[in-house]
Amino acid sequence: EAMPSLRVLRCTRNKIHQIPNALPSALCILELGDNNIQGTFTTLESFPELRELCLRGNALCEIRDDFFRLQKLEKLDVSGNPSIMLPSSLSNLLHLDLSGTTLISSKLGTMASAKTLCSLSAARCRLNDITDLLAISYPNLIYLDLRHHKHCS
Repeated sequence: EAMPSLRVLRCTRNKIHQIPNALPSALCILELGDNNIQGTFTTLESFPELRELCLRGNALCEIRDDFFRLQKLEKLDVSGNPSIMLPSSLSNLLHLDLSGTTLISSKLGTMASAKTLCSLSAARCRLNDITDLLAISYPNLIYLDLRHHKHCS
């Protein structure tokens, strides 16, 4: 590895289409927000220490189930990805930002697996029915942002 001690990498607004291959495995924070990453996002298994991942403002439509092999991931920001399907398990996450995304009620079962969440931001989300989101049990939740909710059908 060229930079084996690198722990934080911020690559926002660089017109990146995919995650670069030659990143140091010791990364704890990876910011790839406001780029051109599209489609399905798969695992980052080569980053076992990753704690924070920012994918804000891309064009992702799905995060695969194998993505959550990242056992130390605590913070995930997928805000601003217009319509995103989350993996079936969100275990270990403490902070999740879904602001500006479309949440379809039929996909909200995923959220029920997020028992460790302390912070959930769903501001400016398009949601069929806000009561569906509120009905899910989050025993550790201390911050919930539902500002500017938009109804979708």
